[in-house]
Amino acid sequence: MVKASRQGIMDELLQMKQRMDTLYSESVKSVRHASAEAPEALWVPPTDVWETEEEWTAVLDLPGVDQTDLKVQIKGEVLTVSGRRNSRRRPFEAKAIQNERPQGFFKTRLMVPADAASDKVDAELCQGILTVRIPKISQNHKKITVGSA
Repeated sequence: MVKASRQGIMDELLQMKQRMDTLYSESVKSVRHASAEAPEALWVPPTDVWETEEEWTAVLDLPGVDQTDLKVQIKGEVLTVSGRRNSRRRPFEAKAIQNERPQGFFKTRLMVPADAASDKVDAELCQGILTVRIPKISQNHKKITVGSA
């Protein structure tokens, strides 16, 4: 009777494993299908934005992203930075202990301020840090002194 119970437990565990394998493969298919047709962001890079009197600056952490896999564009009042970080392949027989570095497609959008010169944007990728500079439109207002009569 003890053997029958063990066999029953083993059968249940095997069925549970098969259900989990099916769930996993279906979820991977849906992610691959979504990214192939209309890529959705799988992660968003950490971003800092600041302002000086001369310009707006956005700095994004993009370690491991190649310049050829990066797209920076301004459309209307929105700055969009998107691209892909490809995963580093681990040996097939290696078992993952910890996976924290996001992989795949990323996208982030930032509102462009009204006083930004969107046609003069400068972007530079250096050591995994993307710096986007947007100069401010010159506000050369002439100061008018009001005199008395």
